[in-house]
Amino acid sequence: MPNDWLPGIEIGLIAFAAGTFGAMVGLGGGLLLIPSLITIFSIDEYSARFAGLAAVCATSLSGSLVYIRQGVTDMSAAGLLQLPATIGAVIGARIGENAHPNVMRVVFSIVLIYTAWRLIANSPTASAAEPAKSRMMFAWSACCLGGMLSAFLGVGGGVVFAPVLTLVMNLPARAAAATSTYLISLTAAGSALLFYRHLRAEAIPSVVMPAVIGILLGAQLGAVLSGKVDAKVLKRVLSVGVILAAASLIWKAASHG
Repeated sequence: MPNDWLPGIEIGLIAFAAGTFGAMVGLGGGLLLIPSLITIFSIDEYSARFAGLAAVCATSLSGSLVYIRQGVTDMSAAGLLQLPATIGAVIGARIGENAHPNVMRVVFSIVLIYTAWRLIANSPTASAAEPAKSRMMFAWSACCLGGMLSAFLGVGGGVVFAPVLTLVMNLPARAAAATSTYLISLTAAGSALLFYRHLRAEAIPSVVMPAVIGILLGAQLGAVLSGKVDAKVLKRVLSVGVILAAASLIWKAASHG
């Protein structure tokens, strides 16, 4: 087998693992995939973010179609939040075009540390006494931020969308996951198109395709295994991996400062 194929196979295997673990805890694989592409394979930030967005777009679109057919997605909530999420994605992509790579690495590290905390901590419940108008304004602002993070970092905004839908919009967990998946498909698709013009042609077969295939297959396995593994143990193990990914990004930012 030609050595030229080896990096693509390795990327595919890491994407497969990222997709599996991401699906098992409902995070998506981009949070683990992109730090790996940057720190292990020294992939440039544009290619890594486009690969993450393409993979997230593929998995979220396929999942969203299933949820919509099942009638699980709350289209009313999605209709209210898709505009701020999309606006945020456009803003995030524009910022990402001009931001220094170290800025992206540090912001990504902060998001990873926050995600690790969410994995091991119990979330507070939303206040039922809070006025509906205030909750809606917070939801709009948070989803705009989620769209920005999705585009700027190359990940789905699920780390923001899902908690907002659960805690602020008071959706059941499964409906929140389904609606979050729908919103992610919108932000990821739009952001990927904006980043495409900066992509090196050779990155598509060598980085993007293995990443998309690996995450798609891994997500399928993760969905099967999700009910067979102790959720608390899995989340704690994954939180360690997320913190290590954050540390590796911070180290790379410091060493390339």
